[in-house]
Amino acid sequence: MKIDVVSYNSEWKIKFEEEKKRLQKFIPLNNLIIEHIGSTSIKGLSAKPIIDILIGVENDEDLIILQNSLEGRDDYVYYQKWEPVMPFRKFFVKVENVPTELNTEIPKVILVGEEQAEIVLKYRVYHIHAVCVQHEFWKTQLVFRDYLRENKNVLKEYEELKLELSKKDWKRSEDYSAAKSDFIQNILSRLDY
Repeated sequence: MKIDVVSYNSEWKIKFEEEKKRLQKFIPLNNLIIEHIGSTSIKGLSAKPIIDILIGVENDEDLIILQNSLEGRDDYVYYQKWEPVMPFRKFFVKVENVPTELNTEIPKVILVGEEQAEIVLKYRVYHIHAVCVQHEFWKTQLVFRDYLRENKNVLKEYEELKLELSKKDWKRSEDYSAAKSDFIQNILSRLDY
């Protein structure tokens, strides 16, 4: 599978803000912190056209409330399959614009051991990562994003890596993500993370 990396689009910021408002409406928590992360959050950076959203909550109980608020909604798919690897994170994919003539049911949950449903991969628009704000995952996502925003030379290096990797044929989309991890870890270690 090829990874679709496209030039920066200023609409990504607007799409993030729209989804943030929707999430605030139906997640019954007052202390949510919602951040735009990932490559679509960085002006000028080419990216997969999927908006990454990081939701921070105060504690594990709030994380369960958030999970229950999103799970079972028609357009959100819960990735339970990642819990053994990242038990601190609740991960959802939101799909949009699935043609009704496909007559294909969108799964509500992707279980441990299951492959991603092709329809989810094709029509995903948002990746939603929910964690407690005290967790290292929360901090590293924001530190890396902010570092790229402030360091144009490193941003350019990262973009070149992403474009080169997008030319390869990947068995799974997560393999593409894993191929970027050395670069990301190098930056985080420079910043003492």
